[in-house]
Amino acid sequence: MKKLNLTYSLLLTFFFIFSIHSLAQDYNAMPTNELIPLCYQGDYEACLELEGHCDQGDSEACDALCTVGAYGYYELGSCGCGTTYSFNTSSSGEVSACDGSTSAGIGSGSGGGNFDYGTLTEIFFFVPAGGNSTYNLTAHQGATGKVIFGSGTANTVNIYYTGSEPNIEKIVESGSGHVINLILAGCTDPLAVNYNPDAITDDDSCVICSPGTYGESGACWACPFGTFSPDNGASNCINAVECTSDEYESMAATTTSDRECSTLTVCTSDEYESMAATTTSDRECSTLTVCTSDEYESMAATTTSDRECSTLTVCTSDE
Repeated sequence: MKKLNLTYSLLLTFFFIFSIHSLAQDYNAMPTNELIPLCYQGDYEACLELEGHCDQGDSEACDALCTVGAYGYYELGSCGCGTTYSFNTSSSGEVSACDGSTSAGIGSGSGGGNFDYGTLTEIFFFVPAGGNSTYNLTAHQGATGKVIFGSGTANTVNIYYTGSEPNIEKIVESGSGHVINLILAGCTDPLAVNYNPDAITDDDSCVICSPGTYGESGACWACPFGTFSPDNGASNCINAVECTSDEYESMAATTTSDRECSTLTVCTSDEYESMAATTTSDRECSTLTVCTSDEYESMAATTTSDRECSTLTVCTSDE
């Protein structure tokens, strides 16, 4: 009985191996359009055969692998379907826009580096190998895309962005400890008109208003007449001081400095106002004339005029 069971088991094993071999032969003979639905259903052998078709330039097979999310195949937005190898069209430190696309770009590098995606809103980046390397990507606001780690360990991809946060998918083919950091870049100087309190790193975009101007709505404006700002980074202008009725303007206000006021001179009882004050000049006082013993006051002094003296008449011997 045991011998019979052993024989039966051997037959089953042979049949299984033969069936697998026959099935593989069937896959080899299948056209792409028949392999696609099998791959979609999760048939690994069918997907593997499709990969062979794709490697031979069958774009339909490549598209199917991207759609099903087969290992090593990715939908690259406006760049179409591609494998990790398509990333190698871009050398380290370079971002290549996809053919015919003004919105998508591909970057790839090993050993770290800086990659500026400019105004491209679809970013795709591949780390092929290595470990403990840092890659700095500059992304447009609201960008979408994928960062794919091919192998290695503990690689870091920093994505610097402004505005709205990018939506980046992380794909790890192998390895561990890979990290993606989304870092909001902007102006970190509180004096700047475009200061962003949420920014983590400064992007050298700060605009600081100079003296004589103020910041509003992200721009610098000249101070209106009668106001000034003496320092950098003013958010508003200061009203110039107003001189009182007992003062005159000794120094005019500018857009960067306040006006200066000085106390008006008050004439003494022995003086009269020889020059009236204006808003921008002091009054002038002169000493009142004093009539001599041989004179009389022919015209009394006022606050604004001198007294007049005339010579006394000398009576003759007959008078």
